[in-house]
Amino acid sequence: MRQLQFLKEYVDEFTYNNNPTEEKQIRLETSLKFTVRFAEKNDLVIGDATIIIDDAGHEGIFRIKFHHLSQFHLESPVTDEAGKKSVHMEASQILYPLWSSILRSFCASVNIPVIQLPPYRVSEDKIQST
Repeated sequence: MRQLQFLKEYVDEFTYNNNPTEEKQIRLETSLKFTVRFAEKNDLVIGDATIIIDDAGHEGIFRIKFHHLSQFHLESPVTDEAGKKSVHMEASQILYPLWSSILRSFCASVNIPVIQLPPYRVSEDKIQST
């Protein structure tokens, strides 16, 4: 594994919609899209995550969406695809607990049951690095 140094992070978008109805049972569905981008010299890595949790099949009833950006310094630049995939996996392992914490804190602040993110697992052939 390569050495990533976490530099900073921020949430630039956060939306929440909760319009419960008595006759509908909420069934949550989670979508997590995470990509990494490498700066020109390949020693700076930008993580870009969009997490959406909504009621499957009932549009407009319940939805949480947040966009999270992060920045890392890479100890040694990478140029090959295998190295970029490895950086992607390492960044996601560092960020997953942070994403979960943001979601747990939000749920507590609006007084809804805590929503757990499903484990972030992706096969290496599904990783895209730009």
